[in-house]
Amino acid sequence: ANEDRVYETKRFEYAKAGIQEYWVVDPYSRAITLFELSGQDYRELGRFGPGSQVQSRLLPGFVVDVTAVFAAGRSASSQK
Repeated sequence: ANEDRVYETKRFEYAKAGIQEYWVVDPYSRAITLFELSGQDYRELGRFGPGSQVQSRLLPGFVVDVTAVFAAGRSASSQK
């Protein structure tokens, strides 16, 4: 249900607000999905898993290592 909200409700809200790009970080599938505004809706630019890097089209030079994101999450969880 929460995933549906991310992919549908927020998608609509973000498009209405003119958000040019957004990322969905899914800890269960260990993937990051990148979306770009195209007209009044979003198109998926890619789904990236461990071993991949995600690069923003909106912020030149902003690159995220997917493996590092989920490694940081595991480290934070183990410290609780």
